[in-house]
Amino acid sequence: MNSIRARHRIPLDPALSKIPEPPEEFGQDGGRFYECYDKLAEAIDDEITYGLDKQLEGLLVFAGLFATVNTTFLFITIPMLWADPYPDLKALMGQTNAILLQIAMARNDSIPVSIDLPSTSYAPSDGIVTINVLFSLSLTFALISAFIAMLGRQWLFWYRKQSGGGPDRERWAQLQRFLAARRWHLELILDDGLSSLLQIGLIIFCFAFVTFLRTLSVEVSTIVSIPLVLAVMFIVGTALCVTWDKFCPFQSPLSRFFEWLTQSIPLVIHLLAKGFTSFSESLKEAWNAGRLDDQRHTPRRFIKAMREFKFTSVPDHSHPDRPLTTGRKEESLEYLQILALQRSVCTSDDPVTLFCAVANIPTITNPQHLQELWDDKPFQERLIWLYVSSFDRTLRLLGRDRIDLAMEARRLFGAAVTHILFYLDQVKSVSDVILPCLRDTEGFKPLGTRAPRSIPDDTLPVFVQTSLAHALISILHFPPITLDIQALCAHINSCSNALIYPDWKLLTLISWAIAQLPRIGSLYNSDFERMARAFRGDVDVAPELISQAIEMFKSGYNR
Repeated sequence: MNSIRARHRIPLDPALSKIPEPPEEFGQDGGRFYECYDKLAEAIDDEITYGLDKQLEGLLVFAGLFATVNTTFLFITIPMLWADPYPDLKALMGQTNAILLQIAMARNDSIPVSIDLPSTSYAPSDGIVTINVLFSLSLTFALISAFIAMLGRQWLFWYRKQSGGGPDRERWAQLQRFLAARRWHLELILDDGLSSLLQIGLIIFCFAFVTFLRTLSVEVSTIVSIPLVLAVMFIVGTALCVTWDKFCPFQSPLSRFFEWLTQSIPLVIHLLAKGFTSFSESLKEAWNAGRLDDQRHTPRRFIKAMREFKFTSVPDHSHPDRPLTTGRKEESLEYLQILALQRSVCTSDDPVTLFCAVANIPTITNPQHLQELWDDKPFQERLIWLYVSSFDRTLRLLGRDRIDLAMEARRLFGAAVTHILFYLDQVKSVSDVILPCLRDTEGFKPLGTRAPRSIPDDTLPVFVQTSLAHALISILHFPPITLDIQALCAHINSCSNALIYPDWKLLTLISWAIAQLPRIGSLYNSDFERMARAFRGDVDVAPELISQAIEMFKSGYNR
């Protein structure tokens, strides 16, 4: 993953004059986000296919050499399965010589001829049969692994094959292929599965080799067995090291199996214990209730229920216009867009890609999609970390004199987090997530750095809404030393300029902010529930808030 981030680092333009703002719709930012995402997806696919292709190439070479060695031993051991033809030839030649001698001597007496040849009573030993079975099985594993490796290279070729139809169609088709490869465990099969198959064949070959040597010389087989046993102990030992240190470099299919085993055994034991306890309690309750005698008739009641069961008619699928199998449902475009955003945030370390990805978060208004994003733990932790470090990271990348851009970056990440939490109605998460971040970064900062007096006129309402909500949270919970109400009113007035694009949610949030102005100093640690409802444009509170704002204007509030 780090190699992907290192390779996917677009040189940041030092003359960057503006941080991307949320577009009106997802991806409608002039293609900037999709351009960055395509480069990231290309890097991820290259990382997967290049590594697997190289591994399959090496596996094919090793499987070929291994099959050659295995075939050589089979060439030696297979003839041991049938009798040596020399005794039969010797017996037949003896009988032929006797007949010729009788003819030459003109004798008429009969010569006893043995019909049974020595080979008819021959039977290979159990050891020779076992050796040939093991060598043949080992060769079979090698051939199967080589065949699947060839199939794997074809799978990788199809994985990277472009489907055509334009860049948008190709982007989502490639993402669907990536999801299918992960869903069907392509990397697990080609990486762990084939290696394990070939290693099993190699272990079988070593065991057959030692067994074959034992039929020739016990001393030689014993000497050869010692390094083989030590090698097996070394392989198992290195695999067990991973169960103690998950970052141990001795990663292998066996180590991953041990790791899975150590995680599964406690769970299995817990489930068995829980099931046994539940069964014991049920049995005890049944005994105490005197229901054991009734349960003797359970089979009779079961047979009666089966006799009374009527099968429902099977739906007819023989219509010519109906497909034989429907298959799984394809992912929707909205889901693919969410996944592209998630991959960009969690995988990329390029500032431009992160800015463009986070700028698209406020355009997502489907609570289900936002919930999927927020439930993903790596995404949540990554977004919060970017939110906390956005100001300092931007200064390090662009220079200490670009405070204006650092403030814009901070406002963008804060707006994205606020949008997710308010849209999901997770008011408690506001206190758990946003406030600790604000405590570390926004405390005691002047009002102008959190709520600027002017906002560019071309700023879309969605960004004005989210950034205003973030600024209000910051001001209410960490008020500046001197609260300048005029500056706050100027900021709200600047936000209202975005209402030239009609937006119900922004109007409701501005109305809530105006209605709170008379008691702004006493709203410290206030409940965010009403503010969140205003942020979402809840119809139950919007009319009341707008009325309160109008009353404020009528009363000519001035402070």
